[in-house]
Amino acid sequence: MSSKFRNHISNNIFTTTFVSEDRKFIYTRPGRTAGTSIVNSLGRGDMEEISRVYYYKKGTNDWLENTTDSEIENDYYKFTFVRNPFERIVSAWRAFHKNTGKVNSNFEIFIRNRGVGHLLYENGEFTNDHWFPQSNYVEYSDGSSFIDYVGKFENLEKDWKTLATKIEVKGTLTKARYSTINYKSFYTTELTKVVSDIYKRDLELFNYEF
Repeated sequence: MSSKFRNHISNNIFTTTFVSEDRKFIYTRPGRTAGTSIVNSLGRGDMEEISRVYYYKKGTNDWLENTTDSEIENDYYKFTFVRNPFERIVSAWRAFHKNTGKVNSNFEIFIRNRGVGHLLYENGEFTNDHWFPQSNYVEYSDGSSFIDYVGKFENLEKDWKTLATKIEVKGTLTKARYSTINYKSFYTTELTKVVSDIYKRDLELFNYEF
């Protein structure tokens, strides 16, 4: 069965995606955008992470293989949450440096250099889903969108309430665990341009700036 959505998810292995067949919603989850809180608040009982088997190359997902693009477009409410790319990459780098030590301890070197422990591999591909472009969670490679609602980390509580009403999820979600970062202190003028170029589509699509 040919499916544009299936091909997108399976070919972009970093696009973590959850589906609830019962409640008819699809949540695409970029790293460092309050995803853990959102998943917990949505409730895991009837929700399946359909992208994991493709990431680990352990087969396929029955729902993704057997659901048509028409069904996804018409029967499911699709949403995501995004964050300012400049702040998001600092947050991801700090978390990985502190918790795993698997990234370069110098932020500028982490961005500029290539290979394991840095933002990009030598071939220009991203090394981890926590800094994968957020535009990939919203649109296909041809620029067409498959998402119905985009919430923002910066307006987390307000946008969560809007979403919860639409998909009839009870309960509140707060930003208590997610502190705002003074990310500008990590950037030079030149480094700002480098990151701007890397995340150009994110900045355009979600109306973010430095």
